[in-house]
Parts: sequence; C-alpha cells; structure tokens
Amino acid sequence: MSDRKKGDLLVLSEGDRQGEVVRPGDLTLGGPPVHAWPQDPKSSVIRKGPRLNEILVIKLDPGELDEETRSRSADGIVAYSVICTHAGFPVSDLVTTASSTPGKRASRVRACPDVWPRFRSRSPTVP
Repeated sequence: MSDRKKGDLLVLSEGDRQGEVVRPGDLTLGGPPVHAWPQDPKSSVIRKGPRLNEILVIKLDPGELDEETRSRSADGIVAYSVICTHAGFPVSDLVTTASSTPGKRASRVRACPDVWPRFRSRSPTVP
C-alpha cells in the first residue's frame, strides 16, 4: 500500500539532483518521464518505503489529453504510479497511438504490456 498523501511534494528519485523538488522546467513536452518520490512538506521525509510510492511525472500536450485528464493536469503535466495498478509490475513504456478520429493528432499513452493489446485510450493512462 502507498503512503503518499495529498499535498506531498514530488522529489527526484534518481540522477544528480536526487531528492530535489521536481520543477516544471525538469520536464520537456513529450519527453521522457521523470521518476519521483513523494515528500512530506512539513517534515521533509521522503516517502520511498513502499514501491507503490514511486511516481512518473511527464509533460504532455494539453490539447491531446481527454477532458478528465486535462482537468487533473497542470499545463499538461501529469503524474502516475510507476507500478501497474492491476498487475503490480513497473510501468515504463510510452506508446504513441494513431487517433481514430479524422483531424485528431496521435496521442501518447502509458502502456502496460499485459493490458495494451486489449485496451487503448486517448488519455495518458490505460486501464
């Protein structure tokens, strides 16, 4: 079980700046996800205990997100668990999919290899 809390900061979980707060400038549009841990803003404790706490943060084009995902993003920046919520293994692949609607652009989705062949979505998550 995750012990992430509403209001936690997200800090980098790897690289030269490990432990520093993730900033919008750390993300590039459509670029690779940044790995992060939640951090208690009052005690500064980084919650990296359970593996369910690790998070992928990515910046996507807000115009390519469905309305629900766009409303939960910050200018296209979204965060998801690194762990697949249905199979419990790390999720790292991003897949570009063609839109089935004429005039719509392709979209990027977080892909679970077990689920991807059966489900496709224009939002950045796959059920």
